[in-house]
Amino acid sequence: MAETAVQRKVVGTVWLLAAIAGIVLAFVAQPIGEWGAFGILLAVVLAFLGLTGLWIAVTGKGRVLGRSLSPKANRIVSVIGLIAATLLIVANVVGDWANWTAVDVLTIAVWVAIGAMFIEGIVATRKAA
Repeated sequence: MAETAVQRKVVGTVWLLAAIAGIVLAFVAQPIGEWGAFGILLAVVLAFLGLTGLWIAVTGKGRVLGRSLSPKANRIVSVIGLIAATLLIVANVVGDWANWTAVDVLTIAVWVAIGAMFIEGIVATRKAA
């Protein structure tokens, strides 16, 4: 089974929402002057991810799965990636529970968006594996 336009639109919407929520919550957590260079870089990456997500959500075009891998290989990569993204989200939430910074919020938002991509990879390959 190949990825569909609807699946891509869902991933695009998640990317857009993760970008909006991440950047807004980062502003709430800490003033932009205290973000540092890495925080600004993460915000730029997240904004780019959000704009890409908007384009995917509107058009349904784009490619989330790799062309060079077989469906089974895509599924394996997606499962491993989802496990890694989930562990990184949990580690960030638990590790910084008492002292949230903008970098923490932006990092979690990026991993949520990447996790959505891996979930879509699993769904798109469920019949082919």
